[in-house]
Amino acid sequence: MNASAASLADFIIDRLSRRGVRRMFGVPGGGSSLDLIDAGARAGIDFVLTRTETAAAFMAAVTAELTGTPGVVITGIGPGAASAVNGIAYAALEKAPVVLFSDCHESEATLHQAFDQQALYRPLVKGSCRLKPENADEFDALVDLALTRPYGPVHIDLSAAPGAG
Repeated sequence: MNASAASLADFIIDRLSRRGVRRMFGVPGGGSSLDLIDAGARAGIDFVLTRTETAAAFMAAVTAELTGTPGVVITGIGPGAASAVNGIAYAALEKAPVVLFSDCHESEATLHQAFDQQALYRPLVKGSCRLKPENADEFDALVDLALTRPYGPVHIDLSAAPGAG
């Protein structure tokens, strides 16, 4: 399967399912968050709504530690993405393979709730990218990186534009 044959969200979920992921944690923001949750539901991957993004990141990290499969966190844009920092720091320190998805703006010209989320996570993650259909191949490489010893989190920005995922 490639990203041109299905939506990017379906592509991502297919890849996560093949790696044994059975649940995702988070606080959806809209756009790509909802696309991932819907695609996950179709594939039998449960979404656990958490009270905070921090809790979601901790839950994903512990899931990864217990199962050996990637833990998955879904956050909204800006403040939602920033709220997961403590949990992602835990994943980095405890060497837990976590995949953090954060909504991002389609255009960098947008000012509302906009900051460089990849820069925020750079000190904590093993790798990061802004994933689009045209570079979907990078997804497998990032998950491989999370699952390479020493394990650790990776970060993926996805457009918050409805239907972009």
